[in-house]
Amino acid sequence: MQGLGWLREMVAAGKAREHSLKGGYPNRYTAAAEDLLPLFTDGPPLSVGIDVDAWNESTDKPVVVLGDRNWNVTMHPDRIAACSPKQTLTLEIWDQS
Repeated sequence: MQGLGWLREMVAAGKAREHSLKGGYPNRYTAAAEDLLPLFTDGPPLSVGIDVDAWNESTDKPVVVLGDRNWNVTMHPDRIAACSPKQTLTLEIWDQS
């Protein structure tokens, strides 16, 4: 779970809730679209320092092409744009080891 620093920061700030972190998978979190979705504008919000194929040094974000896959993450900009700001979103987090 080393790539979840961004999500743990949201929980600590009261912008997300942790529901099932019990040492098993999946782990579930909820957050309002207005707090969560801006983090996905340039791809998945992975934490700096984890092992990914390539980092954009100027933004400290993983290199990803929207609509393509990076660590089994597929971005759907049309679905993201369709969310209302107050909509509650659920995140399921799985270990990719």
